[in-house]
Amino acid sequence: ILQTIAFCIIMAWPLLKTSKSLRIILAIVFFIVNQILFILLIPYKGQFNIGGVLYHIIFNPIDQYIILSYFGVFLFGTVIGETLYDINLIKDQTERNQKLKYKMLVFLLIGVIIMTFGISYDFPMFFSYGSFPSIYYSLGLVIIVLSILILNEDLEIIITKKRYPVLSYFSYYSFTVYLGHYPLYFLFYRQLNIPLCIIAEIITGILMTFFLSIISKKVDKKASIKYGVNVLALLIFMKTEKRKKIKRKKKNLSNRKEKNLSIH
Repeated sequence: ILQTIAFCIIMAWPLLKTSKSLRIILAIVFFIVNQILFILLIPYKGQFNIGGVLYHIIFNPIDQYIILSYFGVFLFGTVIGETLYDINLIKDQTERNQKLKYKMLVFLLIGVIIMTFGISYDFPMFFSYGSFPSIYYSLGLVIIVLSILILNEDLEIIITKKRYPVLSYFSYYSFTVYLGHYPLYFLFYRQLNIPLCIIAEIITGILMTFFLSIISKKVDKKASIKYGVNVLALLIFMKTEKRKKIKRKKKNLSNRKEKNLSIH
């Protein structure tokens, strides 16, 4: 998962400057390339050669977060995120609401088409996690659910007045929880049967919620790894921009010197 996240962030840096349509095309290309590479590299699984190493990096394990396919999903996410951002910039409330409804209905239709393709292509392989049809099925389902939730929030079909702080803790600190839960792997390693495992999960969930509520009150953003990554990315961006400005200044100075020399 960490390898996939790192790849998506690095690759997204230059692609975020491109158009939405190009990103959608690239996402589809990555889905297709992923499938082609899988067919080509699967014979080399477990072998110590170039094919085996490439298979290990891109597909191992096959039932987890495969780099190329999830990068395609990530690109779709950037398109939806940028669309919502552009809509939120509209100052006129009526125009903004109309634009939001139209865009979400379009995304809803796209989600239905993608999910239908995933189900119908090589049925019932969409049940097999990590397979080519399952990628489209999952992507379509996520787009449908997201579109429905945003439309519901805007149209207020189902009014939800209550706040659920428990969910907000696990959302805001999701990456922290993900990395922090690994020590639990060694705590009861091969000691729990299924009933005890369920009990342990419930107790862990309750304790984790209590712990996150304390963290939220005491340190707030500082405990969020996602926030830390954002700050780090901002610092890198500022440093990069500073270097670009220095280079531009040096270039301008050298150009001026050359002009002065040519005049003399």
